[in-house]
Amino acid sequence: MPSEKTNLNILLFSFPFSKTSQKKKPYLTTLVQKLTEKGYNFYLFSSDRNLVSSFRENGLNAYRSLAVVLLLKPILIYHRLFRQTKILICASLAEKIIATPLAKLFGYKIFWLENEFINRRKFHGWWSGWATIIASSQAIKEQLLPVVSQKSYVKIIHPGIDLAEYSLEKILPQSKQYQLQYVIGTVCRLKPESGLGYLLKSLKTASEIIPNIHLIIIGEGGEKQKLIWLARQLGIEQKVRFVGWQDDLVRWINNFDLYILPSLVKDSVSTVLLEVMALGKPIIATKTGANPEIVEHGQTGIVIEPENPEMMAQVIINLYNNPDWLEQYGINGRKRIEEYFDLEKVVEEYNRILT
Repeated sequence: MPSEKTNLNILLFSFPFSKTSQKKKPYLTTLVQKLTEKGYNFYLFSSDRNLVSSFRENGLNAYRSLAVVLLLKPILIYHRLFRQTKILICASLAEKIIATPLAKLFGYKIFWLENEFINRRKFHGWWSGWATIIASSQAIKEQLLPVVSQKSYVKIIHPGIDLAEYSLEKILPQSKQYQLQYVIGTVCRLKPESGLGYLLKSLKTASEIIPNIHLIIIGEGGEKQKLIWLARQLGIEQKVRFVGWQDDLVRWINNFDLYILPSLVKDSVSTVLLEVMALGKPIIATKTGANPEIVEHGQTGIVIEPENPEMMAQVIINLYNNPDWLEQYGINGRKRIEEYFDLEKVVEEYNRILT
């Protein structure tokens, strides 16, 4: 295991096609912070202003660079010759294509981080045999295997969360304003793929059986006005709160009786889903992407088919009528996080593979 004396340097490239959110510290920042405590020195070069700012705010080395093609070669040469850097981690597609062959030429050990479902997997066959690929879920690994080189080694390391930030002391009772309500909630971008229209339709059905049900939607996006209109059309506008993005997610999640993830498309591992489970909340999630790997059906929640508001409503009603299930799913979810998604354990997996 590296120590502070080891001073092992690592180059980290991230030139994504879209920026990370400004509302929350990127998971990559948290992971690098923890690895830095193990004795690694990271040097981030990225076009993502939010990611660079997050690194700097947390005392990490970060440099913003827009000229990907022009600068990668001199950066690789300088760090190899003058910093004795031997490891390159590529976090997004651009540098995987451009930097991998150069890094191989200069003798780097190369790692690719695969955290998203994308449609450009054909590019991965070009240089993937020269990299160790770290996939964040079994679902992503399965998408990768048909297109990467047969020489590629694909390792699954799920994301984790810092349990110190989600200690049992953080699990608090509902606020007084919600104690007489059955509160379901979700956290997501307000876009068509999030499936919020189906959630609203299920709320309409469930409210006929559960008059005190309320829905809290945390997030922003281009679909907000359409969703507000749909809630009015369904006659449930008084049962829905659109609260925008919230910095203190823990406080809001503590008010939920049930968390619902109604996404329609393949999702990478949602760190919010992990946070919800760490806070002991039961979950209904659609059977897309990595969701079934996180939510253990019948143990930590219920996994349903997407685009099925009738089924979603029935599950909501069943759980309302069986509060013991809600409690047990929440307890099991917390245990699952402690066993499989503890950030300290995730860091140890990275530590083993990097050395």
